[in-house]
Amino acid sequence: MRFDFAFDEGRMRALAALFGVRPATAWAEVTPEELRVRFGPWRLRSERSNVAGVEITGPYRSWWKVAGPAHLSFVDRGVTFGTNLRRGACVRFHRPVRRSTRAAGCATRPPP
Repeated sequence: MRFDFAFDEGRMRALAALFGVRPATAWAEVTPEELRVRFGPWRLRSERSNVAGVEITGPYRSWWKVAGPAHLSFVDRGVTFGTNLRRGACVRFHRPVRRSTRAAGCATRPPP
């Protein structure tokens, strides 16, 4: 199943585009075997068995904390893929994902 990111118009969308993040290059895909995320030039890939949990997050108060490229969190060692201030999905992993030392990833996506 593929999920497209929900983009806010204006400042966040323009800033994301500067980093190559556009609706055509931002999505998350879940298969029975793995989770894949593309966010412009950034990629995240993990086995489904490595996913520890998922929580809905937001709303976010500060556009500069989520807009633009993928953001690393020094608090929870997570990575945020932000495209809107309304809400997102935070994915936690049992083990760090391949090619990353991050323990979690947050992706903003449209409401169900």
